[in-house]
Amino acid sequence: MKTKEFKTKTAIILIVSCFLLQLPAYGNNDGVDRKDARQITQFIRKETRKLTKDGFRAEIGAPGIEWQLRQSFEKQLMSDEEGNNLFVVGVGSAVSGIQNVARRHAASDAQIDACTQLESKIMGLIETDYNNRLYSRNEFETLSRMKGVFSNLLAQTLPIGTPICTFYKDNGKYYDFQIRIAYSSRTMAERSKMVINEILSKENDELRKKFERITGLDRLGSTEREE
Repeated sequence: MKTKEFKTKTAIILIVSCFLLQLPAYGNNDGVDRKDARQITQFIRKETRKLTKDGFRAEIGAPGIEWQLRQSFEKQLMSDEEGNNLFVVGVGSAVSGIQNVARRHAASDAQIDACTQLESKIMGLIETDYNNRLYSRNEFETLSRMKGVFSNLLAQTLPIGTPICTFYKDNGKYYDFQIRIAYSSRTMAERSKMVINEILSKENDELRKKFERITGLDRLGSTEREE
C-alpha cells in the first residue's frame, strides 16, 4: 500500500535522479563536477531531514538515513564504459500493523518496481524499432502485449534482494516501511531473455527470433561487471 507522503517523495527523487543519471559515475572524483557533487550532497541532506522530520528512521544496527541514501544514489549512477547503468534500483513502500509484514511487502514492491522500470525500457526500444519500420504493425501489437505480463513474470524469477535503503516509521498502530533494492543489470538482462523467450515462443517463435535479431537485450546495459 503506497502512502501519499511516499509518492510525493518518490516523485521528487525520480526527478532528481533523471538529472543525476546524466552525470558520469558518482564517486569518480575526475568525472563529477564539484558543483554537481555539491548539489547531490545538498539534496541527500535535505531528503534526510525530511524523512527524519516525518518520523522515519533506520533499522537498529543499520547505517543512518543519509549514508543509505548516498549508497542508493551511487548505485543509480554507476555505469560501464559505454554509459550503461550497472544497476536498476527499485523503490517500494508498504504499511501494516505487523512490522515484518510491512517490511516484506515493501521489499516485494521494490522488486516489482525494478521489473516495471526494465519493462518500460524494453517497450521503449520496441517502439523505437517499430517507428524505424523494423517491425510490422501486427508484430508491434504482439510485442506490445508483453506489457504487464513481462514485469510480473520477471519478478517471479528474481530473488527479493538485499535492501540498500530501509527506513521505517512506527505510528503506534501500524508500521510504514520504505525500501530500495539494487538489482544487477546483467542479472536482470539474463532473466529478461528467459522471460521474453517464454512469452514469444508461445505467441510466435519466428517473431521471437526476429526480436532477438533486431531489438535484443544488449541495449539494456548487460555487462560482465557485477557486485
